[in-house]
Amino acid sequence: MILAPSPSSAESPSPVREEALEEFRSGQSRSEVFTQVEPSFGRGFSYAYDRGVVALEGGRILVRLRQPLKVTLDYMNHEAEVEGWGLRFPISETGSLPEKLSRRFLLLFSKADRGELNEQEQGDWINVLDQTDFRKFCIDRAAPQYAEGRIVQRQHNFVRVEWHDGALDNIHLPAAAALDGLHKGDEFSAYVKFGQDMAPLSIERVSILSVGE
Repeated sequence: MILAPSPSSAESPSPVREEALEEFRSGQSRSEVFTQVEPSFGRGFSYAYDRGVVALEGGRILVRLRQPLKVTLDYMNHEAEVEGWGLRFPISETGSLPEKLSRRFLLLFSKADRGELNEQEQGDWINVLDQTDFRKFCIDRAAPQYAEGRIVQRQHNFVRVEWHDGALDNIHLPAAAALDGLHKGDEFSAYVKFGQDMAPLSIERVSILSVGE
């Protein structure tokens, strides 16, 4: 089991997330802030990794960092370490840190999901959960759910839908665009990705079940 609750609701896409995604795609991230902590004896120093997100699946999913990560460079042992993540690697590979963070997060998440974390990994995973927005990650990663509904009302800027459980939603663009071919009274099925307060974020694979007006 994952050592954190799965969310029952999601957050709507935000300008902050879109900005972070654009930064990732363009390769222009915020600069990392370096802070000397061990200047004596030439042993090494630490710096704050301040990119803000860990990108998964080519940037489709962004795991937001709640705070900068501390990275320590140990020149005596030629090793770098990300504090709290159980991630150590040769200093010469520091340039690939974003990819290493992505792999470490995905590995810990996958093992937690299967209940295969050892004692050390459990501690690392708890640290990772403290440092990331895990709830938002679960929301972004969740697959669309099968749902059935009926078109109650159509307006120029939204479509009102009554779902099979009686819940009513005013669906706005861009999600409403998937229902463009449906008329008032039509009953339909679709795969829906729900967000905060179960508000639909996206709709796909629409089928008409019965014709209304």
